[in-house]
Amino acid sequence: LQRNLRLPGGLEQSPLSAVQLCMRLDLVCAQVLGLAVTACKTVVSLAKHYRGKYLDALVSQIQSGFLVSVSSYLSTSGKETGMLEDLDVGMLWLSLVTIRFRTVGEDPSFLKKSDGLRVNRLQNGHFAVEVPVTGGECDILKEALGRAIQAGFKPPQVEAPGGMIAEGVIVSASLCGVVFSQGVNEMQYLAASSFSSDLSVQANINYESMLRLERFVTTVVGNLNRNILRQSTQASSVGEIQVVVAALEDQLNAVKQQVTVAMNDLYARNVNILFDASALCRELSGIHAVLCKSGKDRTGQASTFEQARDL
Repeated sequence: LQRNLRLPGGLEQSPLSAVQLCMRLDLVCAQVLGLAVTACKTVVSLAKHYRGKYLDALVSQIQSGFLVSVSSYLSTSGKETGMLEDLDVGMLWLSLVTIRFRTVGEDPSFLKKSDGLRVNRLQNGHFAVEVPVTGGECDILKEALGRAIQAGFKPPQVEAPGGMIAEGVIVSASLCGVVFSQGVNEMQYLAASSFSSDLSVQANINYESMLRLERFVTTVVGNLNRNILRQSTQASSVGEIQVVVAALEDQLNAVKQQVTVAMNDLYARNVNILFDASALCRELSGIHAVLCKSGKDRTGQASTFEQARDL
């Protein structure tokens, strides 16, 4: 990050502050990357053991990329505002990351590392995170890739550091991170009651995430429409795909409406943003996480709600 970071004018004259900012960004991005890699590995593992809808989700993610969605219950008051801004930067940074699943083989650089991950910086300044897979995981990834290719997907050329072609990579997929936030505790109530300007941070983050989510939906819909062209002789399949596309567009419009309402009234509490966005991300085969400051009360209530809704 230190190579790409553009510091504000005041920090350029303060080397210590610049180093502290770089370390803070490195920590944030490392934590967000840990979430993304763990979730991606979980999807592969579920597809290997249970197939069915999990294999379908893996195929979709290979075509469109892995969507990483976070519902934040952080308030826009005090230190939690800074935590929310850090989270937003980390999720935006994920757009620079590509996940590559590769066979381990006898590569000593993988065997010597306890976590098995290798992060490479590419010539365009983006990052490639190589995740080792073995045995059944390799087989399910190859099967998912084969299904994606049958649907018209063209695997991208996998670049290695120095501009060479990477070897041993089975699947390469981009990441898209979005975070939707709504404070729900007493500190959020006080911030709204006092008409704090920090509430605009929450509204702007939701709006920017909605734009990224809209682009992701456009990619998914494009892939589905491409499937229609390839299955033009199967009326039943075409009808099912058209129903899915219409449902995705309706859900996206619901999210956009909630974000617009929040932008027009910064001081109103609108938890429907979180519910509608998480529902859409699930329909997109995305990866969803919930958090607050401590990961206890608000996170526990939110996860209980999500489980009850699924039931």
